[in-house]
Amino acid sequence: MDAYWEFRSRNEKRLQNERNRRFAPAQHGLALVVPSPYPQGISGLGALWVYERINATPGWSCERLFAPDPPWMDRPWRAWPHPAICTIETRTPLSEFSLIGVSLSAEVEVISLLKLLRAAGIEPLRSARVEGPLILVGGPLALVAPGVVSAIADLVFLGDSEESLPRFLALAGDGRGDPSSVAAAGIDGVWVPGVGGAGDDPAPFCGRLKWPADAGLEGVHQRAGLEGVHQRAGLEGVLPAGSFGPAVSHLVTPEGEFGEKVLVEVSRGCSRACAFCMMSRRARPCGMRLFSKDAILSALRGEGKALSDRSDLSDLSDLSDLSDLSDSPAVYPASVGLVGAAVSDHPALVEIVETLAAAGTKVSLSSVRADRASRELLTALVSGGLRTLTLGLDGASERLRTAIDKQCSAADFLTACENAAACGLNAVKVYCILGYPDETDVDVAELADLLLRIPRSLQVRLSLSALVPKPGTPLADAPLPHEKTLLARTRLLKKRLGHLKIQAPSVKDAAFEHAVDHGDGVWVAKLLEKLDREDQ
Repeated sequence: MDAYWEFRSRNEKRLQNERNRRFAPAQHGLALVVPSPYPQGISGLGALWVYERINATPGWSCERLFAPDPPWMDRPWRAWPHPAICTIETRTPLSEFSLIGVSLSAEVEVISLLKLLRAAGIEPLRSARVEGPLILVGGPLALVAPGVVSAIADLVFLGDSEESLPRFLALAGDGRGDPSSVAAAGIDGVWVPGVGGAGDDPAPFCGRLKWPADAGLEGVHQRAGLEGVHQRAGLEGVLPAGSFGPAVSHLVTPEGEFGEKVLVEVSRGCSRACAFCMMSRRARPCGMRLFSKDAILSALRGEGKALSDRSDLSDLSDLSDLSDLSDSPAVYPASVGLVGAAVSDHPALVEIVETLAAAGTKVSLSSVRADRASRELLTALVSGGLRTLTLGLDGASERLRTAIDKQCSAADFLTACENAAACGLNAVKVYCILGYPDETDVDVAELADLLLRIPRSLQVRLSLSALVPKPGTPLADAPLPHEKTLLARTRLLKKRLGHLKIQAPSVKDAAFEHAVDHGDGVWVAKLLEKLDREDQ
């Protein structure tokens, strides 16, 4: 089979395997580019939400284009077959769309995006793009790396899109989707680089962002006094229930990174203020918002009913049949993933997990804060199928964790591990960051000593990453850790913890991530030149 038919048949098979896909041709179309291979790209809740929301908008359709699978992504883009630059729904070339949306979640996707645009015959640099489609970029990277994103995008969607996306679609549907018209409309959360006095810094636009007025979220929690998350009366504000519920992945496929697991949003943002993290900074000073238990379970009942009843939904005009099922039997999906930056801070998490597990649903979440890993929560998670507890230390010693405001003591960590063993879990996976400015070998030795105190009944895996100083954080100006230092400290840990599985940090990946986060248009142009030379 030649490359053309290899790509085409793979895309057709993937479409056949998708359930609950909501797509129908319409008057206006947008191509959504997810610059990761299909298994990873189809598993991102944000991109799925955008795809489904546009297809649920009267008069609009959204098609998808993913980065080629390995090893094609590593090959010259000039060698890619034609289907690699066509949408999977209708095999339409990317260059034929007047609107292209891009969901950027990680720094490495910048390379994929530049190569996809080049392969499609679209000029990647905004300043050099005289004609061609309008490029819209959203996703986490829009806030983390505005200098790089603004060098590519005509419009940048910052933060939540419940209000900004429908407003833009209304403008574009009326023929006013060009940058000047969008800038004149003043849509909160939409940044138009280089138009109307807007420079290459989104800070002024971040400052005017607000929560969706009708978001159906339970509360707003300010940084002062984390206890407010667990005491409803202590919440700093209550948003009214309304038409927007938690994001949920209607579309499922066995080819996704998480299989046919349905993802549901438990919370947005984070009330913590870890010095290395941007989550609670930049555009969202209000911190963390929680969806109610009832809203989460209702959304999942809708998905369970849809998956058990049918594989495709033809009526895209109204999604309420899947979100308001309070009187329906409790039919939940077979497997659910709870999504959020701080899922274990949700005050009703135990009740949510217990309800799902009692219905026979498998439940998972990315990690649990050590100080939230109670026996009650872990017992519920075990009944939902959890076998490995994932904990983030993020600093090698208690001194470092205090300095970065991680708020995770050694006592909290060990108690979490003891609870895991008592509840019948098999393993603990620990994440830790190396390379803080004043980190020493003494700090790293303390990490080794702490891990040796984990109950022996648990298999322990340690995943190390290098500190990547993020813009807008207290560590923004910190130097990137030196490769020799990281290697030496990794060797120290392997020597002390020879029996443990240890994943070493990738210095190369950290360096590229840092370059993207702090890059600008000049840097993007140089990267593009480098990619072009390599693809000769």
